[in-house]
Amino acid sequence: MNTPSATRTRRLSAAALSLVLAGSLSACDAQQTAQPALKSGQRTLRSAVEVGQRTFGMGCGFQLDPVERKKPAAEPDPTKPVEMSELLRDTNRAFTYVNRFWDTHWSECFNFDYQEPHRFPNVKKGTSLACGKGSLEYDNAAYCADGHWVAIGTKVIGWGKKSGDMVVYVAVAHELGHGVQSQLRNTKYAHLIAKPQTKANELQADCLAGAALAGSSVEKDGFTWETRDAGEVNETYKLVGDLENIDNSTHGDAGERVSHFQHGREAGVSACFTWSK
Repeated sequence: MNTPSATRTRRLSAAALSLVLAGSLSACDAQQTAQPALKSGQRTLRSAVEVGQRTFGMGCGFQLDPVERKKPAAEPDPTKPVEMSELLRDTNRAFTYVNRFWDTHWSECFNFDYQEPHRFPNVKKGTSLACGKGSLEYDNAAYCADGHWVAIGTKVIGWGKKSGDMVVYVAVAHELGHGVQSQLRNTKYAHLIAKPQTKANELQADCLAGAALAGSSVEKDGFTWETRDAGEVNETYKLVGDLENIDNSTHGDAGERVSHFQHGREAGVSACFTWSK
């Protein structure tokens, strides 16, 4: 693992500012051509600076010129330890940024309103949240369709001390990606969603996570990519892949997950709906 770096300081605005984007509902439907699935180890997450040279896919397939993107924040002192209190603040910021992105751009893709899931940003040891026949403990993160909520366990948040603060942004964005899938299920957009409880479903949530964080990064007072985040995302997925309660056959290995996260980050939301289910 890399030496933990200090968490970023982010400012939240009282209201989200929408991107000036033109398009219609057909933007999603127009991109249903199947593409080959990304292979394990195909690539690792490139730095924010390198990706910034590319045209960025925002929203549901819309393009935003990279010159309009915010520059990566100045690097904090890498020798400063990551404090749990800051990781907890980052967890709440992640919920705010990602939900705001989906709420702002949802109508560019779909013809019904986005419903923000209830949030449980710090499930502590000894606490258990029931979800259907299962439950969420402090050592995991999950989206529950039964109650439409996302919960992040304290132990998961604490991983940030090893891999950096991106772990909470990736975890929150991934679980909210499952929330997006759930909202599209049983609608006319159901064909866009990978079958539940499959590897494709988990990788699609990784892709949606990358797309949402990328989308938030171009908005006023949104998420800010830092050069170090590339390494932290890689470390996050390596860490998750080493956990005994995570099955790579159903979630994908670290290489696959990083590739799908990067795919969404570079190509936007619609790109997450373009591979065979």
